[in-house]
Amino acid sequence: MKPRVKYKKVRSFLRKIKHSNQRADIDLREELTATNHSLYPLWRECLTESEEFARALAGEPVDAAVKAMAADFGALRPSFLEWWILRGRQLFAAQLYTPHVSHVPSERLDKFDVYPVLYIKVPLQLSRKDVNKQLTELLDFEFDKAKLAADQITPKRQLYQDQRLRRASIDMMLRAWRARKHTTDEWWQTGEQLELNTEFVCQPDDHAETLKRKQRLMSLTTQRLHRTAASLIHFAARGDFPRVK
Repeated sequence: MKPRVKYKKVRSFLRKIKHSNQRADIDLREELTATNHSLYPLWRECLTESEEFARALAGEPVDAAVKAMAADFGALRPSFLEWWILRGRQLFAAQLYTPHVSHVPSERLDKFDVYPVLYIKVPLQLSRKDVNKQLTELLDFEFDKAKLAADQITPKRQLYQDQRLRRASIDMMLRAWRARKHTTDEWWQTGEQLELNTEFVCQPDDHAETLKRKQRLMSLTTQRLHRTAASLIHFAARGDFPRVK
């Protein structure tokens, strides 16, 4: 029951900051927006399509690499952003957005920060000169300590280094994969539905030979994309994303 309580708290937290104008909340929203437009959500999508990953989550015998991935990523039921706050950001140690220095109300101190922060109490009865001097000394010490800690952090998971695939290509692969899961349509029909290549779409006035050629080329295009998606999902479940060979 504990994980469910955690996700419930995160959902409540995300709702509260949705329309907030506080600088800290704006930073968090922009951090999450940047994350949502990265490749990380697509990796997680691939895992939802992996039967091996599902078996690993169920505790069934699977490849060791898939088992390790299931232990790292965990269940995929919550929304991506909820999962990212509680699991993904620690897993990838990713910094996708640079935050601003800001005033943080005391009620925010025990909430979910997506980057290391330092809360500082400044006695306002001090002179500005004394505050600046003490603040500089404190920050010098804390930044040195934070840098030392950061140098010792190794992300547990990383995106595949030889990244040649783009987000749009990955998205199209997954669309083709899902479109073929529960259909009896011909391959070329799936390709036309997904508009994979407008040159190969059959027209009412096409001759029989032209129709046959277009259907063959659209089928080949769809099948190639489907095979690539299968490889993408295969490697994603083993910790390599985005990778197809």
